[in-house]
Amino acid sequence: MAGTFGAVAEASGTRYILSNNHVLADENTLSIGGAIFQPGLLDNGDVGKDQIAKLTRFVPVKAGGGNTVDCAIAEVLDPKLVRATFLPKVGKLKSPEPIAAAEGMRVMKVGRTTGFTTGVVTDVSATLKVKYDLGVVRFDDQVFLEGDRGAFSDRGDSGSLIVDRATHRPTALLFAGSPAFTAGNHVSAVLAELAVSVVV
Repeated sequence: MAGTFGAVAEASGTRYILSNNHVLADENTLSIGGAIFQPGLLDNGDVGKDQIAKLTRFVPVKAGGGNTVDCAIAEVLDPKLVRATFLPKVGKLKSPEPIAAAEGMRVMKVGRTTGFTTGVVTDVSATLKVKYDLGVVRFDDQVFLEGDRGAFSDRGDSGSLIVDRATHRPTALLFAGSPAFTAGNHVSAVLAELAVSVVV
């Protein structure tokens, strides 16, 4: 598997990696407690020395419809291995409180494949179908974005936290896309489903 660890999350003093179900839980198939590696195994991660977390919780992805989030968390084995500050050009979030996505919102993200990109929100209540290994999955009430210069994301960027450029607050969790658009879950729904907050 390869993807992006979107943010550091927390609940009751325990720190977690926040990403997608299909990145951390391999579409519902990885057992709770399963090893999470950085770098990922597709990026030449070493099973013997690169485990940094263990899968803790995920929202199951259901074939067909009824999905609003693709998300999971993994407990960090050593808190010193992670920092809340994002890679350059995004930097530190100004608040852990999500901001609702709005059409025309200028956003940014840092992902495993395309790095730092900027874009604009074009829809905040979209429905789309995504082909997963488990079947075609319909997601409702999703955020759509377009990149400022070409594609906003590519394969491997799944799990990136999408951040509002004006407020430096989280707004969506990237999970799918194409050369024409990127789709993200409303991050407020993600955090509520997983019962965690973003660490800043």
